[in-house]
Amino acid sequence: TTLLLLLTSNSRLGVLAGQQNRQRKTLLALGDSLADGQIAPGFVFRSGFGFNDFIFEKLQNDYGFDTLTNGGCPAETSENFLNSTLGFNDCERGVSLCYSDLCDTTMFPKRFQNDGISQLDASEIYLRDHPGEVGLITISLGINDVTGCLFRAENDVVACTFAAMTRVSENLVIILNRLQAV
Repeated sequence: TTLLLLLTSNSRLGVLAGQQNRQRKTLLALGDSLADGQIAPGFVFRSGFGFNDFIFEKLQNDYGFDTLTNGGCPAETSENFLNSTLGFNDCERGVSLCYSDLCDTTMFPKRFQNDGISQLDASEIYLRDHPGEVGLITISLGINDVTGCLFRAENDVVACTFAAMTRVSENLVIILNRLQAV
């Protein structure tokens, strides 16, 4: 179960599509490995064939977009999108591979060149540093929140999945509110 959200910087899609506003030229991709463009398990480098790559190509050709900024991170959950370490003190399951400073930065380099300590913090800094430039934001989150449920006893899988999706929904409200506030 992956949730994909598309956010425009204006509630009217016509501003994005029809008016060729030169200040709106960046696609900002956020979330997990799907946002990052990884196409197979264990593939740790961006493929260039992710859905954001195809969306960007369309936006570039049809609407004058000229920048794809990809903040996506493999194994990102909605929880570590908000808090990169989740209280852990080494690179173990549960931390953000790209934003926690606990993991190998040669394998998973920071996606933004700023001091954001989570994907959300880094995204907010990016939006403040590039006012009026982001025309569309995609967010793909959810699958990594529920994958741990698959290894539970059969009768716990459904309850675990519903609990995880509830957390995803709650976290997305926080994420969307904070991004819209920038």
